[in-house]
Amino acid sequence: MEKHLRARDVKLVPIGNSKGVRIPKALLQKYGLSSSLVLEETDQGILLRKKREDKLSWQETFKAMAEEGEDWGAFDAALMHGLEGEDAGGYADVDATFKLVKEDTAVPEPAALFLVGSGLLGVAALRKWFME
Repeated sequence: MEKHLRARDVKLVPIGNSKGVRIPKALLQKYGLSSSLVLEETDQGILLRKKREDKLSWQETFKAMAEEGEDWGAFDAALMHGLEGEDAGGYADVDATFKLVKEDTAVPEPAALFLVGSGLLGVAALRKWFME
């Protein structure tokens, strides 16, 4: 048995320079829609759907991977699988050793980058001024 979806006529309402559609409260509650939706253009028209909130951030993903305690000992062998032998295309001697490091790496702060950039701009301006 096919599922019959109910069609509704809606009007576009002006919202600044754009147009909007009013969605009835019953539909908002039925589908659990909140303040943010995803609008997709498809071959059949426009699709409004609920925004996925269950995606993990990179930090949460790395934390979950660390909690798993997986053995990465065979990673090098899996990475190089199929690259040995004559048909390796010159990759047979690649050393694919990876090390997981937990220490923080130093990242230049924005103020230092600004100072270096403005100094370079000043040098370029002085050079142009003296060359004239």
